[in-house]
Amino acid sequence: MIGRVTKGLLVAGVVVLGLAMPVLASADPRYVNDDAANDTSTTCSLADPCKTIAHAISVSQSGETIHVDNGTYLAAASLALGDGRSLIADDFDTSDGDTETMPIIDGGGGNALYTIAGHPAGTVSGLDLRSLGIAVTLSGGVTIDGCVFDSTGNLSQGVAVNSGATGVTIENSTFSDNGMTDHYRTGMTVDGSSPTITGNTFENFQIGRAS
Repeated sequence: MIGRVTKGLLVAGVVVLGLAMPVLASADPRYVNDDAANDTSTTCSLADPCKTIAHAISVSQSGETIHVDNGTYLAAASLALGDGRSLIADDFDTSDGDTETMPIIDGGGGNALYTIAGHPAGTVSGLDLRSLGIAVTLSGGVTIDGCVFDSTGNLSQGVAVNSGATGVTIENSTFSDNGMTDHYRTGMTVDGSSPTITGNTFENFQIGRAS
């Protein structure tokens, strides 16, 4: 069965991190590695990566790309991505012994990631995004490509596209549920907006419909 795409009232994230902050003059890509010794890097360069995605966002400039090494990243607060910033999977440290096949961002009870109206992000690619609630809430534009949404919380949800969100594309991604009959998880909800949704896979959802 497929995951459901329904219309309804959605809850957006409330914590903003690193949105349009004046930072360093460098336009180099930023790098994040959960095996980094600390989170004090002011450049998040390949030679001196950040330990957390939140710190990488805070030191990055508009339009920059943040490369995330394989590993598990627990979001202490929901991550706001905007102003053209992109977040992409990149297993750049192959010597660290990570067992994950892609970077996992776990939002716990909150969003793993969200966007804000008026501050469109770039691309989110190749990430496993999880939450006990809504993994990703979109109020601003972004392209989500080749990501995995496999939250295991009861009533959890992969993506919520909020009313008025423009410039949203969700493609080539996988939404999955473990198929337990006592859980009612949702792949995606769309509320009053018209995102481009193409090439996605919805697996094992108990109830599913597209609208």
